[in-house]
Amino acid sequence: MTLHAAMAIGLGLLATTLAWGQEAPLDSPRCQQQCGAVLPRRIDNPREVQSCLGRCQALERLQPPAASTAGRPAAPAKPQARREVAAPAPPPLAAPEAGPHGAVYLAPAPSPGIGLAANMPDRNTAHRVAELQCIGQQGAACRLALEFHDRCAAVAQGVVPRGLALTQDPSTFQVMVATAGAGATAALAEGEAMAAYRRRFRGTCRMARSTCG
Repeated sequence: MTLHAAMAIGLGLLATTLAWGQEAPLDSPRCQQQCGAVLPRRIDNPREVQSCLGRCQALERLQPPAASTAGRPAAPAKPQARREVAAPAPPPLAAPEAGPHGAVYLAPAPSPGIGLAANMPDRNTAHRVAELQCIGQQGAACRLALEFHDRCAAVAQGVVPRGLALTQDPSTFQVMVATAGAGATAALAEGEAMAAYRRRFRGTCRMARSTCG
């Protein structure tokens, strides 16, 4: 212990002795807790507690305790610099539908109306061309039978002969069912149309029409 500390402790003890019998200033809460003081005034506590309080106060004068932050409201947090949030990227544009475009329109049986459009630049054009072909001069109420992106398309018809000879002339047969198919080649398109026909009709079948764009 340094000479100055010893002198401070001695002065504290002397002040404690002089303070007996008269009211003394309140000691710091830290010293009261450290010395076990149960009464707020030093003079009201036992002699050994008073001596402890005197030494503690003398030391505090030499080395003041660090300011306690207990019970103090927390200092307001410094506002952080506002970070610029990048706007979300717009969704990618939908890719155009893969081409070429094609469509098959068929008139309901017994009408033989057929409309084929292959290798069209867009979907709307394919539908318009095929539907107009199917409607033709008869004005049949045609319906979409197939939409495709292959190069070729074909239509098979299940027919019932109207006489002894079956020819390409629609007057020699009656259409019972029509099916469509598509493929990379005319042969593949015709094979698909024939396979679809066999699943629906067991009678006579004729390849009505095929086209490749």
